[in-house]
Amino acid sequence: MIRDLLDRLERAKDRIVEYWEKSSGDPAARKIFLSDSKEAFYQAVAAYQLLDSEHVSASRGYLEGAKSSALQSASSVDEGELRTEFLAAFDACYAAIDAELDRLAPPPGPTDWVDPARHPSEKSCILSCSVCNDPAAKWEIGHSKYRKSTALIYSGITMSMHHDLEHAEAVFLWLLEESFGKVHRYSIEKLKMSEGMDAYCPTCDKIYCRRHYNAGEVYDEGFYDCTYGTCPHGHRRMIDD
Repeated sequence: MIRDLLDRLERAKDRIVEYWEKSSGDPAARKIFLSDSKEAFYQAVAAYQLLDSEHVSASRGYLEGAKSSALQSASSVDEGELRTEFLAAFDACYAAIDAELDRLAPPPGPTDWVDPARHPSEKSCILSCSVCNDPAAKWEIGHSKYRKSTALIYSGITMSMHHDLEHAEAVFLWLLEESFGKVHRYSIEKLKMSEGMDAYCPTCDKIYCRRHYNAGEVYDEGFYDCTYGTCPHGHRRMIDD
């Protein structure tokens, strides 16, 4: 079944490629959009080829990469029918591979908290998805290549941010209490993260991984605009701008 869906996606991809090859637009932009449509297909194929219990994470990574490329490619196409055909083919393929990955995925593991008292620089907290328990985001004290010093680092589902170390005490105290809402608000008000923690749903007060937050990029004529997340309960918000 998935093979048939990939064949359908390949045909839709070929039509997109033909569309751009005949386009008289800017050559540099045309090259980028051609690459996006091909990447969407090839990454979907890679996800399919890795469908086994030992490569679930790698397959999922290719599948999410394919989704991003498909959305970017489709946003650059002016012809509505062609765009609809491509997205429909991709969505069907994505859903089939995603369902198979669910079947192959191992049971959830434990939440990971590391806080060795005698080595504060190693302090870290991995926030696990409330649905699958996969790592969704991480706060840690580590070396910042941007600041050339130790910093408080947030790595989320759409971004990585480096902050002054003076904020670490408050953030880790709230994380230890699982007061994610406080960390989220502090991120907006004090850390200048415009959308706060991208892995957090304020309405649910829960953490979600990229997949279960259904993170989807929005592109404007082929170029990145923002990312929205929709949690399993239907709460939707902008998580990156």
